Amino acid sequence: MLLSLRVRNLAVIEAADLDFQTGLHVVSGETGAGKSVLLRALRLGLGQRGSRSWVRTGALCAEIGLRVELDGQTRYVERRLNAGGGGQARLDGAPISVAQLRELGERIGRICGQHDASALLEPDRHRVLIDRFGAVDTGDMVQAWSVWCAARDAARSLRDSADTAVEQAEFLRYQVDELASFGPVHGELERLEGEQRRLRHAAQLRQNIAAVEYELASSDGAVAQRLVIAERLLRDLATIDSAHAQQAEALAELRYTVEGLVDDVRGYGGTSDDPYRLEEIGDRLSEIHRLCRKHRCTADALPDVLERLENKLETLENLTSRLAEAEKRAAAARAAAESLAATLSSARKRASAALDGEVTGCLRSLAMPNAVFRTRVEPGELGPHGSDQVVFLLSANLGEIEQPLHKVASGGELSRVLLSVEVAMSARGRGSSCLIFDEVDSGMGGQTADAVGRRLTELSRQGQVLCISHLPQIARLADHHYAVRKTESDGRTTSAVALLDESERTSELARMLGGAFASEWMAQVA
Repeated sequence: MLLSLRVRNLAVIEAADLDFQTGLHVVSGETGAGKSVLLRALRLGLGQRGSRSWVRTGALCAEIGLRVELDGQTRYVERRLNAGGGGQARLDGAPISVAQLRELGERIGRICGQHDASALLEPDRHRVLIDRFGAVDTGDMVQAWSVWCAARDAARSLRDSADTAVEQAEFLRYQVDELASFGPVHGELERLEGEQRRLRHAAQLRQNIAAVEYELASSDGAVAQRLVIAERLLRDLATIDSAHAQQAEALAELRYTVEGLVDDVRGYGGTSDDPYRLEEIGDRLSEIHRLCRKHRCTADALPDVLERLENKLETLENLTSRLAEAEKRAAAARAAAESLAATLSSARKRASAALDGEVTGCLRSLAMPNAVFRTRVEPGELGPHGSDQVVFLLSANLGEIEQPLHKVASGGELSRVLLSVEVAMSARGRGSSCLIFDEVDSGMGGQTADAVGRRLTELSRQGQVLCISHLPQIARLADHHYAVRKTESDGRTTSAVALLDESERTSELARMLGGAFASEWMAQVA
């Protein structure tokens, strides 16, 4: 509910302060007086887009302030447009984005103007209105649609991969078989190269080993024999001087070492000349180097390459089963989404039947006695809000076939359809706490205007209604009547807005009537 509106330096309005209450509020004024500027201020306060060209000439900025009642609390909304571009929005003094203000504005009030009536010409909006009227919740459908899209995309990705998986698997299987049959082993390269060196120098190894054994143990005066003699002499000396005992022990340790070395040399079997083994090692080494070049790795990495290729091959070979599972999940997700869509469709058809009856009844009370309003709910493509295509149909006159609203409705008929829809919404408790009508009565007169006025009055008993109107038939029903008047002074045009008292209201109604029939009409409605 709107409590007050403060406007500063917006187009022709230099300053305006309005207080609102419950009931029907009517704003009137001559053409060009500034009523549209007042509506512009309300649109800005509710978060709609603005332009710096709206700032009053000579002012640095335009300021809009709305005091509203929301969820049992009084809140204050501020909107500022700078003449140099840009602007700010605040809620209770704290900065907010315009998007946040727009979201808040949808909870504060709804503007129903000529532009909004034109929105009825867009079939995409019809589903939104049906859902709003029938309190149709699409939250589960949006979630189910998201799940299905993810499952569908996953299956599609696997399917695309499967197209090339056969060739990839065949090539990988060849690589795996080649490496597996070779059987790479960590450390094999170093071991084979050592064995190859020993085989190539087998004769030299045998000759040198024999020479070492001869010098250490077999020749006259061999090292081992001399160490025995030297140790014995030191032990004899130790009987005389104990200081030589430690030297004898050290020499004994050296003797043990040499004797152990002699045993090792004698135990070395040597390396036989084996040209077949040498050729076998050469072939094995050549294959190792070839595989290293092929897979661009070291010899010790070949076993890891084999494991990686085996894992990749297993993944590709399991692709068929994975694809089947993914397609199964996608089909289940699609079925779940279609089931929810069917539930939504049933709910929309029930809501449509109720809306059709209420809107048709309301239209017939608005000087369209033969009007028929009908909602067509047809199956369409599955989407985040279901699979329904919703189209509003209208037959405005007797004998006419019902056709899509956007093809047959005139401006005046659209305004009455919009008003009827809002009446139906309010009757279901789906209307806004504040409805703002911008010349919804445009092009009407006589009994039609009276009927529109009565409907606006009904709406105002269920929630606050503001109406910008040229028609005295509607203005006379107002609980609160405001007039916008334009004055010129010192070369500047200024518009002011004032709440009328009973005397001022009588004068304004007379002005709205105009002509010679004003006094007579006033006497009839008094």
